[in-house]
Formats: sequence, structure tokens, C-alpha cells
Amino acid sequence: MAIWGLARSRTLAASFAALGICCGARSELDVSPGAADASEAGRDASPPSLAPCTARDYASDLNSDVFAVTSHFVYFVFEAAGLYRTPKDAGEPQLVFEFSGSDYIDDFVADESFVWWVDAGGYLARIPSAGGSKETLGCAVPTGCPTGAGLYVTLLASTPTGVLVSDNSARLYVVPTDGSALFPLSASAVYGPVRSVATDDAVALWSTDERVYGNKLDGTDQGPVAYADWPGAVALHGGFMYWTRKVSGAWRLERRLEGSDEPASKLADGISGPIGANDAFVYGGIPNGGGLAKAPVSGGATSVLVPYVGVRRVVVDGACVYYVSGKGLHRVPG
Repeated sequence: MAIWGLARSRTLAASFAALGICCGARSELDVSPGAADASEAGRDASPPSLAPCTARDYASDLNSDVFAVTSHFVYFVFEAAGLYRTPKDAGEPQLVFEFSGSDYIDDFVADESFVWWVDAGGYLARIPSAGGSKETLGCAVPTGCPTGAGLYVTLLASTPTGVLVSDNSARLYVVPTDGSALFPLSASAVYGPVRSVATDDAVALWSTDERVYGNKLDGTDQGPVAYADWPGAVALHGGFMYWTRKVSGAWRLERRLEGSDEPASKLADGISGPIGANDAFVYGGIPNGGGLAKAPVSGGATSVLVPYVGVRRVVVDGACVYYVSGKGLHRVPG
């Protein structure tokens, strides 16, 4: 079995090379930011400077939109073969978890120690971040484990003490990583399904087809609190909540201070999501495959970071913006 696994890893390495999953060669996606204006021009505040970032192409074709970024690695699912990780700045893909039978990862989160997901039985599972044996923890669905047929479970985000999951009851649950019992994030049900979610140390923000909701991660709020109608994507950063939504048929990006009673303010037009943010910018997809845009957090003109791609997921790590599109998994300077 070990010999077969080694041969399979070499075969996959050759496949990666053929697909261009390698070591930082620049592609047609490495472009200078344009000046296409998607919002009202306006305020003169200069965004804070960020550490340098270099462009890198990680995979030319992926069948999954889900990936994770840690301090040193980028994790992604490659076809039906397994979960892989690649050093962020140089190096080849490394097999972390080989899929077998029903052990397929649809969605996952990763930290410096573990990769977490909900397995086919509905249990919270994890493996060491460098690979190893699967460990099953507590049940991740309220109906009990193993789950019955037709129950869809998605692991959406990490929290300081657990992971945030959603099932087809359209509610969010926190599953503690210490194996203790899960608890609902809100006392009341919301209209689902959950389309986008973001967390920080204390708050979860998520969107359905109808509204943006927020709640404390410890579940103590009676909420959830509804913030905006007809949303797209959500993000949290630096004490601010960000979301996109449609107003009179057109997409716009808005921002609101966490815990504030002040209404949200518009940052930009023409960004639908997904979105992510750092101290200087909010990054998001342009509707109809128009590309990846960035808008200053202080307001001002929106520019196009990568043109003519359909962005399916965005992760912002400092000055680096990671995204998946129909052209694969890539990193560009923000």
C-alpha cells in the first residue's frame, strides 16, 4: 500500500506539472491594476501601506472553489484525489489526505495545527496540518450522527473555540473543537440557505438569499440581527462589517462598524462578491465575470485588480489576495 501511494503521488506530481501547478511562474493574470472606475470618485484619504506581495499561480484547474490559507501553506482539493497543500511562496504540492470511499472533503478550514471538515457521517473530523490519521470528534449536526440520507452539511468558518457549520435546516451551529456538544448560533431560525459567512474573534456575519445576519459566536444574543436586504457576500475585518447587496437592481458594497447603531455606508458600486478585506482595501468579484476589483476602505475610486475572470472565492492575507476562478487558484498583490 505504501509503494502504491508513493507511485500515485509521483503520478499526481506529473499531473500537477502538466496542469501548471507549480512554482510562481507569472501568467496572463499578472497584470498592473487598472483604473476602471466602478464607484463615485471622491474622498482623498490614502490607504495604509501593506507589506509587499508577489504573484503566484497555484493550480490551473480545480473542481472545488474551497481553499484555505495559513501562515506558510495554501490548502486545496485536487479533483477526487485528495487534499493537498503547497508552500505559499515556493515548492511543490504535498498530499495531506488521500480520499478513500466516502471520505471526500467538500468544505474545510485549516489552521497551523489541523485541517477540519465534516465527514460523510456528520461528525467533525480533523487531520494534522502536515498529514496523518483522521480523528473524529463530536457530531456536527443537531439531528444526531451518523446522518441520514439527504442531509447536507457544510463547514463554513473557524472560531476561537470551534468551527461554524450549516445544514439544510438553514441554521448555523458552533461545533466546539474540544468534542463537547454543539450549540445553535441563534435562538431563531433564518431563511436559508447560507450563502456567505465570515467570523472574527467574537462575531459571525452571514448572508442568505434574503438578508445579512449577525450574532455573537457564543450564542448569547437572542438574535440574529438582520442588517441588510438582498445581499450577496459578507466579510469582517478591523472591527467593520462589509457586505454586498442589490439596490434597484445594481450591486453595491457597503460597510458598517461592528456594534454601531449607525446605518451602513456605501463604499463602491459594481462589486457583487465574493469579498475579503485588509486594512487598506476590500476586494471582490465584479458581476458577470468582469474580474476582481478593489475598493479603498476609506472610500474612493474602485480599480480592477484582475480583469475578465469569474471570481468564485476570495481570501485576503495581508497584502496578498488569493482567489479561485475558472482559470484556477492564484495569488496577486493587492
